[in-house]
Amino acid sequence: MHALRSAAPSAIAAVLTFVLAACGTAPGGSAGPSGSPGGSPTASPTAGGDTIDHATGATDVVLRLEEGGGFVAPSFFLTQGPLFTLYGDGTVIARDPSIRPPVDPNGINLNGPYRTLRLDENGVQALLRFAVGEGGLGIARNQYDPGNIADAGTSTFTLDAGGVVKTVAVVALGLGAYESSSDRAIVTAMTALRDRLVAFATAVGGGPWVPDRYRGMLTDAGGFGPAKAWPWKGVTPADFTTPPDGSFAMWRTMTTAEAEALAIPSFEGGIFEIDLKLADGTTVAFHLRPLWPDEAR
Repeated sequence: MHALRSAAPSAIAAVLTFVLAACGTAPGGSAGPSGSPGGSPTASPTAGGDTIDHATGATDVVLRLEEGGGFVAPSFFLTQGPLFTLYGDGTVIARDPSIRPPVDPNGINLNGPYRTLRLDENGVQALLRFAVGEGGLGIARNQYDPGNIADAGTSTFTLDAGGVVKTVAVVALGLGAYESSSDRAIVTAMTALRDRLVAFATAVGGGPWVPDRYRGMLTDAGGFGPAKAWPWKGVTPADFTTPPDGSFAMWRTMTTAEAEALAIPSFEGGIFEIDLKLADGTTVAFHLRPLWPDEAR
């Protein structure tokens, strides 16, 4: 890959306008993207400006934002997913955390839905230039922590473009914790980037993202309302295995049909927790999370 080459400086509003214009001419939302990892070519140069090279595969993560940590229930960690992902083929999968998930009539906690859209290469380039330039990722170091806010969450940016592979983790992003810090300017830039990414799909459009696979997880029952009967005749708790990271939940990759067997509307964004009763009368807690195109299980 060629070295990273940023475009000439411009106002944040101008860059966002360019991104929105590019998205407006791109195809609308579609079902979850698919593709084979590895061996992806790099993007061709776009007219009228320098190009930030990147892989173009449907499972190649070019830019991603994740948020986690802080003082939250353990089940939250199981079902959280990236807020924004840009793949090499221009597919964006994003969720705006300010949009509340649908209310389940049985009181089951659902995660908010995701949206998807496809950017053309001009839109990809505009977004990468903003992220690398005015968004600060091009010069950011890997870790920022003010050390003065207890139980603050962490925002993690992943960039793989222009020959740069970088992860930048920022504790307490957007909470005003860096006002008197020498890192104030760069953190302010990344706060603006974060705000753009979490509102991206809502602002630009697209359609609902319907995952084609899910991660089902079992833990000890948490007492989240009345237990539903175990819904799968061909699946038992023994089919859930210890995940690669050794976490306390047992995992199993599940199909859309298996997720639908729970009979819970609007589950596509994930299910925080639901108690299921087994044939022997014991109860387990079940959690559901979409699987992203780049995830194996």
